[in-house]
Amino acid sequence: MTLPQRSLREPALVCFDFDLTLTHEHLYHAVRQQIAQGARRERACLLAAQRLARAGARGGEELWDTLHALLSAGHGVAVTSFTCFPELPMTLLAHGVPRLRACGAPREVTSWLSRPVVVYGDPDPALRPPFKLAGAHLARVPPERFEEVGKGAHMALARERVAEERGRRFERLVLVDDDARNVSRALEEGHEAITAPQDPLDRAHLAALRAALEL
Repeated sequence: MTLPQRSLREPALVCFDFDLTLTHEHLYHAVRQQIAQGARRERACLLAAQRLARAGARGGEELWDTLHALLSAGHGVAVTSFTCFPELPMTLLAHGVPRLRACGAPREVTSWLSRPVVVYGDPDPALRPPFKLAGAHLARVPPERFEEVGKGAHMALARERVAEERGRRFERLVLVDDDARNVSRALEEGHEAITAPQDPLDRAHLAALRAALEL
């Protein structure tokens, strides 16, 4: 799961997939279905955000406690997703800010969630993915790289965006993803990777992440 030659204490940028890794359901498909049925993009995303608010994040408080621990230890967080709806990862991460504040996290920690780095795809121009969103640092994988297997392009863009916006460059990248193909590809490319189990109630990936970062 981790590469033995890397120091476990080296700061890492943890790249989380979104759908089925941070969520209980595949919201990309849900939003696309709403749009196909005639809903405007804004309305479909609003309905998905409401579903997020009801269901909460996958992992619940354990997710927020894990993010608090890793950010407090000097690691970083980004979302790397094939979705073309970056509004949704931004909305979800904002839900964790009150929890971190209640735990005494300072602004330099909570800002990773309140102003997140989100790297996303562009599978269909008709869905009008945004170039900018207030309150988020976005990067979009170019169309010519979108069909590549794995999240290599996403993770590279996340590292660059974090360096630009936060002044920190991470050499150590850790992918957390429910898709075994993405995990395998990340390992082949020399990164660390952790598989989120298919069962949305299974939180083994969070325990594995804490172990990998020695939290």
